[in-house]
Amino acid sequence: MSASPNPNYRVEHVAEAPRGWKVRTKMMSTHMVRIAFPPGARKKGAGKVIEIFHPANENPCAMPSWHARANSGKKNPPSEDQAREMWESMSFADRKNLLHHVGVSQDWAEHERFPGNMPESTRRKILRHLRRRKNPGATDAAAQLYEQFHGASPEKILEMQESDAARHTYTALGDLRELVLDAPAGKVKIGFDGADAVKVASAPGGKQIYLLGGNQNIDSQLGNFGSDPGKDFVELGAAVKITYRARKSMDDFQLVDYWHMLGEETNEPPFAFYDRLKRRIFLVGGRYRVEAPGIIN
Repeated sequence: MSASPNPNYRVEHVAEAPRGWKVRTKMMSTHMVRIAFPPGARKKGAGKVIEIFHPANENPCAMPSWHARANSGKKNPPSEDQAREMWESMSFADRKNLLHHVGVSQDWAEHERFPGNMPESTRRKILRHLRRRKNPGATDAAAQLYEQFHGASPEKILEMQESDAARHTYTALGDLRELVLDAPAGKVKIGFDGADAVKVASAPGGKQIYLLGGNQNIDSQLGNFGSDPGKDFVELGAAVKITYRARKSMDDFQLVDYWHMLGEETNEPPFAFYDRLKRRIFLVGGRYRVEAPGIIN
């Protein structure tokens, strides 16, 4: 075991990721697992566990029950005890939503500990549903935010495979069309079209915007910003306006370009940086929030 960047976990290094393989982080009950996948089409059983993040308060000798079969590619749902832990870690609202989803009485939602006196059929429904879920809290929050933002139930929750990404559940907001930056050299506009396929997404809680996937390569434009283009991380400037294309209930679900000024209320826009190695743009800081009907501040 060795120290982890996250103080809530200890990291166990299992193997090195082969060169060129993509790494994905998955939540498995109380543990996080980093799995490397070979290039090309995903094949069942091809993943290779490279690291396991153990809860900091776990017995150092403990080993997750799924570890021995982690590379087999077979589904290995959490045990009943682990499912109970998942129930107890959920908020009242999440438990209420779960019970509504499986079609049983919501009276049980008030139980912080998994109630042992509920009917056997009800208990089995809840446990089966918990065993199918990767991360109940984050997925529910992402779905709820999507519905508030778009005015419709989510068709999908994005699970993008970003190399070394810590977060793997997002709320899809729309397709990125333009980003306006107050750069050291002046205002710069970066345009995107459908062929670029860059998604604007949010963390489930609505506190962080991400630009995911697609073609974010702006190497040829780095000289326009007035920053040192030779850095691995290039400062682009304050992100003062974002435009994305989406369907919302307010416009009868027609495909519309929506734009939002960032920092207009508090004059605290996020700053944009460019990762030249991954060719990705990311936003840091700011006081915006994502809610219905859009991005505020």
